[in-house]
Amino acid sequence: MLWNKDYILLLIVNTVAFLSFQLLMPLLPVYALRFSASESQIGFLAASISISALLIRPFSGALADRRHCGYIILLAQLGTAAVIILFIFAPNIGVLIAARFIHGLLFGLSSTAVTAAAVRSMPEEQMGKGIGVLSVTGLGSLAIAPALGIWISDTLGYPILFIFTCIVAGVAAFIALLISRRRC
Repeated sequence: MLWNKDYILLLIVNTVAFLSFQLLMPLLPVYALRFSASESQIGFLAASISISALLIRPFSGALADRRHCGYIILLAQLGTAAVIILFIFAPNIGVLIAARFIHGLLFGLSSTAVTAAAVRSMPEEQMGKGIGVLSVTGLGSLAIAPALGIWISDTLGYPILFIFTCIVAGVAAFIALLISRRRC
């Protein structure tokens, strides 16, 4: 059956993890202006998360193949929460870029592990449907998170946005604790 407990938890983890990722996507380049960052530095900041997520995928895939998905998701989301706090205290654009690079590594680890665990939790004959539904959770977050992030930063400020995003990543880590380790 496709809709087992672990699959549902993985859908929720994926939604929440993508939410924490997408809340900051459009805003960090604007935040970088506070450091008098150049256009090239802002471009590198924006690209660093995708570059690092791409670089980690072969390694995260190998880890996920060893059936450590639940632990990878948990540690990646805890790491994400910690690195988001760095954004508040970043003294310069270099630290902000480094933190965003690490954020991308952690996102690549988590999203690969979620996908691997989801594939293992669904019957083979429903794999297409299961992956499709999993993809929709990421797209749903993409539709909501940037606007929510902009609203929070405009209304409450960047520190509150970073704290909120940290809490969202912490929620994903907590949900990862509930995923059965035998399915990962």
